[in-house]
Amino acid sequence: MPKLLAPAGLPDTPIGSISAPVTLIEYSSPTCSHCVEYRTRVAPRIHAEFVTTGKVRSIFRPFVRHNVDLVIFMLGEWQGGTKREELRAIRNSRSS
Repeated sequence: MPKLLAPAGLPDTPIGSISAPVTLIEYSSPTCSHCVEYRTRVAPRIHAEFVTTGKVRSIFRPFVRHNVDLVIFMLGEWQGGTKREELRAIRNSRSS
């Protein structure tokens, strides 16, 4: 089981307390409308209610469905830091 939970490729960048009793691993595609719906409507509520209070530790992992996703994730990693977050926000607002 631990092997299935290990990241493939880039190392994880968890958000939240390392001592949180629950770890949420999210796999998301920037071109999937369901993923975008989750990221824009559900994930912020989970973050506010559970991650910031130390109840949940959140890990985001890219889910690449095709080359467009790959390019978006590559650009995000290349930019790094706040630029990565800006790119993620643009991606989420334009996908449908």
